Amino acid sequence: MHEAAAWRHVRRRGRCSRGHHTVFCVVRSNEERFGFSTTKGFSDAVCRNKARRRLREAFRHVYGDQARPMAVTGTALPESLQLDFVALCAVVRAQLVELGLTVRVVQE
Repeated sequence: MHEAAAWRHVRRRGRCSRGHHTVFCVVRSNEERFGFSTTKGFSDAVCRNKARRRLREAFRHVYGDQARPMAVTGTALPESLQLDFVALCAVVRAQLVELGLTVRVVQE
């Protein structure tokens, strides 16, 4: 399966959680894979890249060890740039929990 087809498979066949700021889709896989994208609603490439980097880092911050390998796609929506990083992490955490994934314990 080609790379693009593999990610389309995750979005079409996986479980998805759509929020006001992000969209996550997950499906079981033979190996752990993560892909992050943005929608076309951003004003320019700088904003798209910033949103994608922030989403990737928030995901790394909260994603825990899973019992089985998963393929995960995350899509940043333009509204995600309005959140500070802590709030973005909380949004990502809530969506991953909704999808039944293991998240890291918050250390304050």
